[in-house]
Amino acid sequence: MIRALAIFFSAALCAPLLAQTEKAASETKPVKFGVFVDTYYASSLYRPASRDRQFLTQAARDSEFNINLAHLDATVDTDRLRGRLALQFGTSVNANYQYESTGEKYSNQFSVRNLQEAFAGYRLFDKLWLDAGIFFGHIGFESWISHDNWNYTRALQAENTPYYSTGARLSYEPTRALTLQILVLNGWQTITSTNRDKSLGTQVAYEFTPRYKIIYNMFAGNVATDDSYSRYRFYANLVMQFLATDSWQFALMADAGIQKDTADYGYRHWYTAAIYARYLIAPQFAAATRLEYFIDPNQAMIMTTTPHGFQVAGASLNFDYMPEAAYRLRVEYRNFFSKDGIYQDSDSIRAQAHLVTMGVSLKL
Repeated sequence: MIRALAIFFSAALCAPLLAQTEKAASETKPVKFGVFVDTYYASSLYRPASRDRQFLTQAARDSEFNINLAHLDATVDTDRLRGRLALQFGTSVNANYQYESTGEKYSNQFSVRNLQEAFAGYRLFDKLWLDAGIFFGHIGFESWISHDNWNYTRALQAENTPYYSTGARLSYEPTRALTLQILVLNGWQTITSTNRDKSLGTQVAYEFTPRYKIIYNMFAGNVATDDSYSRYRFYANLVMQFLATDSWQFALMADAGIQKDTADYGYRHWYTAAIYARYLIAPQFAAATRLEYFIDPNQAMIMTTTPHGFQVAGASLNFDYMPEAAYRLRVEYRNFFSKDGIYQDSDSIRAQAHLVTMGVSLKL
């Protein structure tokens, strides 16, 4: 009896200590694991000359079921440390990493394709972070992760700004409303450097209220290869987001870019803008629309070899079914109108293109 009582009181005394030990152990394991799968089927009204879609990296294959993006990730986010490692696969990966190539044999060109993000961050001082590695691009309103966007496919502006960047960034949050970033990068969406120069990026984000936010992004750098004359690119991006009510959400994006022309040493200009609207019909349903215009008459970003270059207006209509936060079933209709015939179909070249996409995604 005495022995039983001794065991009982020992267990009672040790229980709080064991609980504290388990809590401490859980706090020393801050890694969170995630899974994302995004599948799609996309079809054009006309029959494209190739199954590889022109001018887009999202829904990049025509008339086949495929994986747009799938990734496994591990994320660390503590008071002093943060970072993410994400391994990826999909047709959007193939499309975006196609230019990661070099003749230099020690480059990571053969392994980086499957790295979505791989960065390590440390809080140097109060509210000042330093991150280094591969991370998502800082320009624009839309994410690479379709699950997080109002529309399934990305705007033409987003398709022609970096999905990912490589380098180091300093992030500073002087107030809860204001966030500042400065980035030193290998270049414009590149891991395998094309030249020995480094590029500069900046971001200023200010939240006027919980419903109204404005972000201003910039990029400056040489995008030429080492064996050619320098081609300096300067790019500015403005994003405004307004949540009018609990159901209505709006956003505006406007960009301007200039790039040095190696032929006459002048500068080519291009511009783009997009207007977004999203309506939450019910907790499980949402509808969104996007109107956009990409103006690149001098073909600084997109080569068409046509008289007016790449000047395309687009309209998108999206419908979402969201029975749970982790699941999306999406249907999107997208229409493009070009000044010139640039869309190559099996029977002709057209100035208009239609795209119907169904996407299913799971994000855990």
